[in-house]
Amino acid sequence: MSKVKDHFDSISFHYQENYQDAKSGKCHEFRTRLKLVTELIGQQTGNLLDCACGSGEITAQALIKGRFQKATVLDLSPAMIEIAKNRIKKAIITTPTQFKQIDIFKYEVDPKFQFETILCLGLVAHTG
Repeated sequence: MSKVKDHFDSISFHYQENYQDAKSGKCHEFRTRLKLVTELIGQQTGNLLDCACGSGEITAQALIKGRFQKATVLDLSPAMIEIAKNRIKKAIITTPTQFKQIDIFKYEVDPKFQFETILCLGLVAHTG
């Protein structure tokens, strides 16, 4: 996993460029994911888990549009977690949000705790 972490650390500064309004298939795919989540998440409540937040664009929009009581935001890359944390802070989101730099496959949840909404877009988008 350190190769994956190192890769995302190295591209973290430019990762948010994937969401710009540019004429490229990659940007279109990222903006489409953002749009779909924004449209679908509006009625969601409870607790949110984002398994691989990347630079936080989708997480921030989910927190703005949804009505979550708590959010847990994870990413393998410490650089991505910092960028996402800053993005969410700048968006003035009031949902209590916990950030963790961790491999989702090693993340353990208290069995009494429940997530009503789980985003796994950043992880799924980068797997074959």
